[in-house]
Amino acid sequence: MKALKKLLVTTLKLVIVVGLARVGRAPAASDSIRLAIMPFELAAEGGQSDDLARLADWLVAELAGGWGEQIDVIGPRSTVRYSAFPFPDLPRLADELSIDYVLNARFFEKDGESQLIIELIRLDDGTHPWAKFFTDTTSWQATAEEVRDEVVNALQIPP
Repeated sequence: MKALKKLLVTTLKLVIVVGLARVGRAPAASDSIRLAIMPFELAAEGGQSDDLARLADWLVAELAGGWGEQIDVIGPRSTVRYSAFPFPDLPRLADELSIDYVLNARFFEKDGESQLIIELIRLDDGTHPWAKFFTDTTSWQATAEEVRDEVVNALQIPP
């Protein structure tokens, strides 16, 4: 009886120690990158064209489908509430959705020429690991494929 009591007390102490150790520990961090894709905008108005919406949606599908294990993609339908013209509320987005990176785009018309800037922003320090001006915007599909490849490369995601 005495040995059983000693075993129960030792087991109870072990359970308490293990339980206390787990209480102070944060949950395991995910190895995936959290990428938010903002609604792509017309710079002069803050509106969106069909091609820009198509480009953003295609990128969501491509990145989530092809790299879903490594990238958690949050698309424009979820990020639209953070989209304030002329600048999105990135600190609130990062805080509320635990975002690591944002992909943002603006479309310009200048001197009769179309230009698109797409930028990847790291939210913890505001740096741009990748950004590019596109002056040939005739094919949203070609642009989307290039953006996908450049973003995956900038995030250092293996193929």
